[in-house]
Amino acid sequence: MLVVIQQIYHQSIQYSCNTAKCHRPSANSKYNKTELNMSVSEERIPMAEIMTIDTGNIINWANMKRKVPSSSTDEIRVSLDTTLNACQREADLDRLRDLRLVECCHPQTIPVHETREEQKITVKAFVFNLDLQVFTEAIEKSLKQLSVTMIDTVLLTMPDEPDNETLTVEHIKPFWEILEGYVSQGTIGSLGVCDMDLPVFVELFDWAKVKPIINQLNLATCCVIPPEMKEFAKHNNVQLLTHADPRNVLPSEVFQGIVADHFSSLDATSPP
Repeated sequence: MLVVIQQIYHQSIQYSCNTAKCHRPSANSKYNKTELNMSVSEERIPMAEIMTIDTGNIINWANMKRKVPSSSTDEIRVSLDTTLNACQREADLDRLRDLRLVECCHPQTIPVHETREEQKITVKAFVFNLDLQVFTEAIEKSLKQLSVTMIDTVLLTMPDEPDNETLTVEHIKPFWEILEGYVSQGTIGSLGVCDMDLPVFVELFDWAKVKPIINQLNLATCCVIPPEMKEFAKHNNVQLLTHADPRNVLPSEVFQGIVADHFSSLDATSPP
């Protein structure tokens, strides 16, 4: 699992980021433990603008086996918390104060020994705002952290209401054109989307040079796939898959609580 955070006071998940400013965690938040660990009046990472957290492969983590996370959000929270704990035990805290880029990689990350031909790599990109530069940087960081030159499939998840507007294909096109560029370079093999209603999906499909071959649907909101969607998918060789990830898979208050726990509440709320 790889999480790229663009701006330390911003929300992010996996391979794309949110630029909505976070709010200070409430006093009764279960994550508000900073007073026990450090002075809340001191910023530990005052210059930080970008944070990269690489948990490595979490499948064999003992704490994940003892208590299976109840949701994708809980899994990410536990993974981030565990990785930051491990990193801070080995970190030079004085050096962190001067860093613009804070990188945390779990020290027990084990390299994958399978050949690339034995792997199928899918990246799910959660977009929380319309910042194309952040989106591009997240794709590049994914390639770097995974130590690969090609990702087999990228699944694009757009927000329901980007910039408080109803999602349309016009919001999607700039992101899709970036992904099409990677496909033309041979860096990405195929493209798909998540939770896209049929009218928007059809419009994207008709417009796109590189057609989406997957529409991944959340069964919590779509317990029965509409017949029209099935029919379109059948005639256009589109795979209909299911998942259980919420669109807002890492709420700002959850991420802020993690930052406050491991650094300070000021780091969780203050711009650099």
